[in-house]
Amino acid sequence: MTNTTNEGLVFTPLYEELFYNTRYKGLSAEAKLLYSFYYKRYKLSAHVYSMGNTMYADKNGIFIVFSNEEATELLGYSNRKITNLKNELINFGLIKTKRCGLYHLKIYVQPIQTDDDNNSDNDNSSYKDDSNLDNTKRENSNNTKAEKDNTNKQNMRNSKIYNKYIYTKDTEETKQRKVKTNKNRNLSNFEKQALESLKNKVSPILSLNAFGRISVLAQGQYEKAKWLVDTIFKAKSQIESRLLSSDKWLYSQEGNEAIRFETNNFLARGVESALLQITEIIYRQHKEIKNIKGFIYVYLRKFMSSAVKKYLIQNFELSEDTILELDKLVSFKKPVQSIG
Repeated sequence: MTNTTNEGLVFTPLYEELFYNTRYKGLSAEAKLLYSFYYKRYKLSAHVYSMGNTMYADKNGIFIVFSNEEATELLGYSNRKITNLKNELINFGLIKTKRCGLYHLKIYVQPIQTDDDNNSDNDNSSYKDDSNLDNTKRENSNNTKAEKDNTNKQNMRNSKIYNKYIYTKDTEETKQRKVKTNKNRNLSNFEKQALESLKNKVSPILSLNAFGRISVLAQGQYEKAKWLVDTIFKAKSQIESRLLSSDKWLYSQEGNEAIRFETNNFLARGVESALLQITEIIYRQHKEIKNIKGFIYVYLRKFMSSAVKKYLIQNFELSEDTILELDKLVSFKKPVQSIG
């Protein structure tokens, strides 16, 4: 059934402060759009942290991993264009970056400064890379140490999300609550080893970033992570069975390449993006999804179908009749989302 309204659709907010605040005069519209996607991902990382998962937090604060390739695919810009937009955001103080491995950056998304921030006296809104997640407030004084403390206070105050999930006063009650929470949420050594074993088992096929998405979606629990891995391969197996049920594809090199992670880049790279989209949809619409497991399976199956068709169409010369036949083979009547 065709959706005639915008209800139930996932959206990305575009912050008007970036357009009306003179502080950001000169920042391109494309950079503002990229910042909106960064900040949306940041809120998801903050939510994950609030659930006890520290995968996207370190001593410098909460960060996101958002590759240029992912931004390129999302926005349709070149890699160089994304790099230039990212440099714009750095120059305007909207993000900080740190190298993470050979190919990825940790991106620390900074809060948007308002006119109140511009006019406030004795406030310094710069982000300190050596700031700690649980910095405590200190009283103002006239010496240099007090000025540094006041800067830390402003940093925490500038981000509502940061304050909500990270910044708490270390009272005895808070310390006891943290200890209790850690005891409840810490995985047993056995479960940690099981997760590590599962990661090593699938690493030749699924990337470490993809498994990181699985871990977040599973909230660090082995049984849920194992179910997600099994579901990925179950969805792939169903697409494979559909495609290879035709002699045309069963005995062709093209057909066998299309259904393998090792040869089909749309499958290999896309599974990470698909898992992220699933996480965001569940995070925003959890109460509206009647069957989460069914939703995840159907979503992954549709992604696999799309990736296989895209690989064959873009890499081989196919007739219109062949494309129509291919579409019938790997398409399913069941709707993508089981959302009420």
